[in-house]
Amino acid sequence: IGFTSEQEIDQRIAEIENMLHTTSMPLREEKKLVAEIQTLKKNRGKVGKLSAMEANLSAGGDPSSKAALLANRENINEQFSILLAEKKELLAKRSDLTTQRAEQRGPIQKYIEQKEELNKQIQEKIKERNTLRDDYKTK
Repeated sequence: IGFTSEQEIDQRIAEIENMLHTTSMPLREEKKLVAEIQTLKKNRGKVGKLSAMEANLSAGGDPSSKAALLANRENINEQFSILLAEKKELLAKRSDLTTQRAEQRGPIQKYIEQKEELNKQIQEKIKERNTLRDDYKTK
C-alpha cells in the first residue's frame, strides 16, 4: 500500500487534488492522478484495519482469539491427518488393483505384444508401398 496511516493517505489525496486544481497538465496525467485518488480512497480502510491489527498484536492480542485460532489449527491438522490416512488407503487399493489387473492380463499379454509387432510390420510395409508408388509416379 505504501502508507502507514490514514492521515498520510488523506494528505496525499489533498496534494493530488490541489495539483489538479492549480496546474495545467495533459489529460493523460489527469486521468492517472484521478485513478491514484480512487485507489487511495479504496485502500484507506485497509490501512486503518492493518494498523489496528498491528496494535492488537503488539499489545498481546485477545487471549480468547488466540485460543480459538489454536483450536481451529488443531482441528484442521486432525482433518488433514485423516485425509492423508484415507489417501494412503486408496493408494494401496489402487496398487492392489493394478497388480490384479496385470495378473489377469498375463496370458493375454503375449497376444498384445504380438499384435503390436504385427502393427509395426504393417506400418513398415505401408511406408515401403508409398515409396514405391512415389518412385513410380516420378518416372
